[in-house]
This record gives sequence, C-alpha cells and structure tokens, in this order.
Amino acid sequence: MKMEVDSMKKLGKICTIALLAGLSPYCVQKDEETGEIEVKSLLWSLKKTPGEEEDVFTFELLPLLNRGGDKEPGEKTEEKPLG
Repeated sequence: MKMEVDSMKKLGKICTIALLAGLSPYCVQKDEETGEIEVKSLLWSLKKTPGEEEDVFTFELLPLLNRGGDKEPGEKTEEKPLG
C-alpha cells in the first residue's frame, strides 16, 4: 500500500511539472513596425494587434494542434516529396 501511494505522489509531481512547462511561455515576439506582440507557450498563444481605436487580442488554445502553422485558415499547404 505504501508503494502505491509513493508512486501516485511521483506521478502527481510529474504531471504538475508537465503542466507548468506547458503553461510557461517560451517565445515572445514583437514586431517594431506594426506594434504586434505575440506570446507563445506549448498549450496557448496570445497575440496583441494594435487597432485604430482599441487593441485586438487573439487567444488560441492548443496552438500545436493547428497543423497549418502560421498559415491562415483555409489556406492550402504545399506537399513536399520526402526523398
């Protein structure tokens, strides 16, 4: 019984570390010309675009699941040969 509790505590610590790693931002990009700021993490991304009257914020959850990368929705991706 003691061994099961210890292994559950270890699993809980591993899951906590993985969650914190996914929530922590790893990239902050700022475009000096347009004033856009983008913050990226493994589990979310946030983009601030300055507008004429007010700023526009775009929040995306699970950005790595968007397989199109930086392409706009509906844009086709080119397939490249593997060889």
